[in-house]
Amino acid sequence: MLESELKFRQANDLEMKLNKANAEIEVRVLDNKNLEKTINEQRVRLEANQALIDGLTSEKNHLDLSLKESQDQRFQYFNKSERL
Repeated sequence: MLESELKFRQANDLEMKLNKANAEIEVRVLDNKNLEKTINEQRVRLEANQALIDGLTSEKNHLDLSLKESQDQRFQYFNKSERL
């Protein structure tokens, strides 16, 4: 009878350890999912910011070209008005 009680206690101890390990695994899985969510959110923000930077860079290039054209026209107008 003593031997069966010992085995029963050992089985209970092993089951408790298993339950504890499973609980720790669940916590780690949840942590990993939260980290993946955070990484994905950061990736989306990065892509949005990169799209904004690209758009602003394109607008700057357009404005630089427009400014150069305006300066060229101003210079041409100035030269024409000097000749008259």
